Amino acid sequence: MYKMYYNQLVKVEEQEPAHNQGMIDALDRWILECKLNMTDYNDGWTISHYKKELEKAEKLRKSWGTQLKIPFE
Repeated sequence: MYKMYYNQLVKVEEQEPAHNQGMIDALDRWILECKLNMTDYNDGWTISHYKKELEKAEKLRKSWGTQLKIPFE
């Protein structure tokens, strides 16, 4: 589902770069969306769905790691 956000944020390119900040931002946005939808205002099916999606998204985000920004001056 986070790829829907990615397609909105990033233009279609022929090759994806090794460090794809747009994909990382889209996944972070999807994680936030899942957390926002796990409220008492939603029914049990919706909460269950977003809980599963959140687990998958956080596992994927952890597997990507963190990109260090080192200034080379």
